[in-house]
Amino acid sequence: MITLQQHINIQTIVEAGGSLEPMFSSLDEVGITILSQDIEDSYPVSKNAMKPTFDKRIYYSVEEMVFGQFIMVEQILTGKAGLNNHVSDLELAKLLIRPVEDYIFDNDDGHKEISNEEDILSYDVREVYYVLERFIKRRNKTMFEDYSGVFYDPKEETEEEDQVTEEQGANFHQQWYYYSLVRMLANDDITKYNEIYMLPMKEVLPEMSYLSQKRKIESAEQRKQEALSKMR
Repeated sequence: MITLQQHINIQTIVEAGGSLEPMFSSLDEVGITILSQDIEDSYPVSKNAMKPTFDKRIYYSVEEMVFGQFIMVEQILTGKAGLNNHVSDLELAKLLIRPVEDYIFDNDDGHKEISNEEDILSYDVREVYYVLERFIKRRNKTMFEDYSGVFYDPKEETEEEDQVTEEQGANFHQQWYYYSLVRMLANDDITKYNEIYMLPMKEVLPEMSYLSQKRKIESAEQRKQEALSKMR
C-alpha cells in the first residue's frame, strides 16, 4: 500500500517537477516491484478509494460535529487557513479521523494530536481519501442543498463585495465571519463562547437556518417600508 505520508512525498516531488527515481534507487529488485505495484494499485486515488479498516472515530457529516470543529473544517475547505493542498488534506483528515475514545471532539491535548497525526500518516492513502471524499460530498449537500444560503449566499456575498470597495473591509469580513456567528449565538457574551464552540451542529444548523430566514424577511420588510415612505 501507499501510506498518506508516502503520497504526500510523491505529490510534493511530482508537483515540483522532480523525479521519483531516488525513491526506487535505494530499493532492491523486490522492493522496486512492490513499490511499483503499490503505486499502480493506489493511483488515481479518487478511483481506488477504499472503506477504512483502521480503528478510529470517523466523521462523515457536518451534523455529527460540534460548531468549533465545523468552523475549522470550513476554514480549510474555503482556503482561509492559508494551507497548500497536501497540508490542508492532512489537516482536514485530522479533524475527521479522531481517536476512538473521543466521544466529543476535543483537540486540546497536544500529545494526543501528535499521536493521531502519526497514525493518519501511516494509513493507506486510499482509505484516508475515502473519508475525505465522502465527507466533502455530504458536506456539500448539507451546505448547498439542505441549508442553502444559510452560511454561504452567493447573491449576498456579491452585494457585499460591491458595497465594500476597500480591500481591508472585505478581508475583515472573511477573516471574522465565523467569529461573528459565534458572537451572535452567544449574544456577545464572551464568557459563553466556549459553550457555543461545543454546540452540536445538529442544533446549530436549524438555529442558523431560522436566523437567516428571519433576517431576510426583516430585511425585505424594511425595504418595503422604505419604498412606501418615499411614495408618501
